Amino acid sequence: MGRFKNKIFVDDIIIYIEKNIIFLEKIIIQHNNKEVEWTLSTYLDFVSRTKNNLKGIKSLLNFVPNDEFYLLPINSIMRTISSDMLTFSYLLTFLSKEINFNQITFKNELDSIATEHYFLIKDLKDGNHDIPSFFLNGKNEIKNRKEFHATSDINIIGNNYKFPNNIFLSEKSKFERINYFIEYKLGIYYLLTNENCCTKKHMTDFYFLNKWFTQFYHYNYFNSKLSLKKSNEIYEFELNQIYKCIDSSFIVLKVFSNIFIKSL
Repeated sequence: MGRFKNKIFVDDIIIYIEKNIIFLEKIIIQHNNKEVEWTLSTYLDFVSRTKNNLKGIKSLLNFVPNDEFYLLPINSIMRTISSDMLTFSYLLTFLSKEINFNQITFKNELDSIATEHYFLIKDLKDGNHDIPSFFLNGKNEIKNRKEFHATSDINIIGNNYKFPNNIFLSEKSKFERINYFIEYKLGIYYLLTNENCCTKKHMTDFYFLNKWFTQFYHYNYFNSKLSLKKSNEIYEFELNQIYKCIDSSFIVLKVFSNIFIKSL
């Protein structure tokens, strides 16, 4: 049985999630059955993913006051949300500040991060036969990040330190590049002059909250049945981290809706 002294906070989170879902569904409905260019399409993908994840969390939260172990799958979903927000904000660093400009650098990075999927297919299915030829170089090997960016704008890519060439991107690599672009108001972050300070705070939240939620994603003593000894205050702290991440996700998606979707 749960040991929460106060169910009101759980209910407050559910109400806030419902508010967010309404906003995100409004964005999706406005673009149903419409053909959109792929920068907006990518934004809508993240909106849709966040909306669906929030629906799952809302359902699970109803069980938390009576069984706190439902926080385990909730925190696993929150890990996805925090990672999505870092990935989304990272991808935006490859956009030109001229939002209607041909965003070939952005498209190249979209293709580049898809190689993670194909590397796994290669390992699991033992060969390149299921990998589209576009993802292969002249040596019939999966392209690396720099090969994908052969036609990209060097001014958008930036220096090598902030341009990771790893096959699998770490959350730290994403976080460092995002902060660099926010700090120096580069690319699309130039358009967020008034919001950059707030955006930087949310990126820091996503980065450290992702580490926090990962503690539940991987087994350890803290998230085991032995954790029955945790105090009610600890459980409330865990709920606070969930609320913080949801709040930051909503704010960031709303900030960028002002750039991608002028009619909202």
